[in-house]
Amino acid sequence: TGRLLPIHGDALFAGKRFNSLANVPVPSAYVVGPGDDIDLKVWGSVDMALRLTVDRNGQIMIPKIGPVTIAGTRADQLDQALIKSVKRVYRNFELTATLGGLRSIQVYVVGQAKRPGLYIVSGLSTLLSAVFESGGPSATGSMRHIDLVRAGKKVTSLDVYDFIHSGSTAQD
Repeated sequence: TGRLLPIHGDALFAGKRFNSLANVPVPSAYVVGPGDDIDLKVWGSVDMALRLTVDRNGQIMIPKIGPVTIAGTRADQLDQALIKSVKRVYRNFELTATLGGLRSIQVYVVGQAKRPGLYIVSGLSTLLSAVFESGGPSATGSMRHIDLVRAGKKVTSLDVYDFIHSGSTAQD
C-alpha cells in the first residue's frame, strides 16, 4: 500500500517516561534489603525516633541495642522482628516501624530496546517498569518475548501483548 504500518502496541511506549514508583505504599510482601530506610519510632519506657538505613550486611544499628539483622524480613513482619530485638534491652514500650526511602536497583536493558543502557529503578519496579524506562522494544525487537536474566540465568519471559490485551501481569 506504500504506507508504513505501525507496530501494534508501540503507542503504549511512545513519548512516555515511566515513573519508577517513588512515592507509593509499600506492599506487605515487600522484602527489606540493603539500602532501604527504616523509620523506627519507640515510646513508653524509652523514646526514640530514628531513620535507619539497612547496611550491606542487612543490618540496622539501633543505639543502646546494637546491630539488628533485618534484611529478608517482609514489610508486614517488620514491627515484630524489631520488637524482639528491643525487648532484649527495654520493657514497657510500644514500637512502630515503617519503610521510608526504598533502595534503588541498577538494571541493564540490552538487546533490541529503543534506548538500551543502565537504568536506576525503585526496589518496587518490575520487568515491565524497566521496559517502559527504556522506551519499549525497537522496531527490530519483539513485544512477544522479553527476557529477564539474573546472574546469567533466565528468570522469566514477558509477553507485552498479554499485558496490553488482558492486563495480565503474571509474567511481570
